[in-house]
Amino acid sequence: MSERASNSSTPGVPLLELRVVTRRYTRRRDGVTAVDGVSLTLAAGEILALVGASGAGKSTLSRLVLGLERPDRGAVLLDGVDIARLRGRALRAERRRMHLVLQDPYDALHPGMRIAEVVGEPLAIAGVASAERGPRVASALEEVGLGPAERFLGRHPHQLSGGQRQRVAIARAIVGQPRLIVADEPTSMVDASLRATILELLLATRERLGTGFVFITHDLALARYVADRIAVMQAGRIVEVGPAEELVADPQRPYTRELLDASERVRIN
Repeated sequence: MSERASNSSTPGVPLLELRVVTRRYTRRRDGVTAVDGVSLTLAAGEILALVGASGAGKSTLSRLVLGLERPDRGAVLLDGVDIARLRGRALRAERRRMHLVLQDPYDALHPGMRIAEVVGEPLAIAGVASAERGPRVASALEEVGLGPAERFLGRHPHQLSGGQRQRVAIARAIVGQPRLIVADEPTSMVDASLRATILELLLATRERLGTGFVFITHDLALARYVADRIAVMQAGRIVEVGPAEELVADPQRPYTRELLDASERVRIN
């Protein structure tokens, strides 16, 4: 068994901890509670799958985790620091320790930028010198299977296939060696032949860097393959959470069984 790389964390402190997090969107006469009292933890080097149907609140929760929105109540702690209370430079510094991989890689890749600029942008934002950025960008591209890097550095996103764009998105995510990556349906827009490859890239990143992952999906069978633990989300709440193999083998909630049945029907069809 391989030993996971160390991505330093305070002993006894989770990489990520959500404490009774609530996010409500208010309209003129009513409102909707997108995230309702969610409490979760994620250890360094762990993959937690957040599973639920469309509208369950998964994407809202991911924005709260990344500090893109603030909860109305509760705390979002990264290595023990409540990022919901941070502002300005302190918040930007914490955000640099996290990265998002989107469902559609084209949304994350500026069409006017060359791949060298796209992948190197997180390093530039972090103040890494240009002389150091080049080798790190090339290394990240080759780690995700886009090598030799020189073939891709000068291209634009529209010159790549969908699978290559998703690899670029992953290279962009890992180039800064983040503590946490939120992967929002990262395989839903690639064909089956590429899906396993993308998942293996994420797993390899976890092993090499000790990065923690929140893996968002509607597919419970896919979550079983990639995750250490699964949290099932319904109507803004976590209704079931547990080790991936155990939860899929013996789901306790009817909603979890519905998600599993839906995953199996997709594979049969």
